[in-house]
Amino acid sequence: MGAGVNERHSNKLRFYKLFKTTFTREPYLTDISNFYLRKRLTKFRCSDHNLEIEVGRHKNIDAKDRICRICRQDVETEEHFLRFCPKYSYIRIRYFGRTHSFLEWREILKCTNKQISYNLANYITKSSAIRENILGDLPLHA
Repeated sequence: MGAGVNERHSNKLRFYKLFKTTFTREPYLTDISNFYLRKRLTKFRCSDHNLEIEVGRHKNIDAKDRICRICRQDVETEEHFLRFCPKYSYIRIRYFGRTHSFLEWREILKCTNKQISYNLANYITKSSAIRENILGDLPLHA
């Protein structure tokens, strides 16, 4: 389970502070010219999404009970969505190859490499579309 999952009311910045360690302009903001991809990546990094870890926070659901409605195997954190949910494995492999360690994902989320930033934005966009289609969810602030 990801950081902060045992807390009843997970801190809004629990995910963001895993990879954002300096106060600087993010390179992906100029590297990714496609507004929609850049927006999806920004919103994901800031936890502005419909994953259960965030939706449950608004509903006062214990973090440990915010289970992924796609695979029902674990708490649906950003890390679960990126690294573990089996539904997105073929997309994950397409954009990132075989499984990466947590430290590698932290580097990916820093978005310092243009191609990796595009890959991450595409992964988030395509996996979110699959999730939204299965669950009938609409993205927050689309």
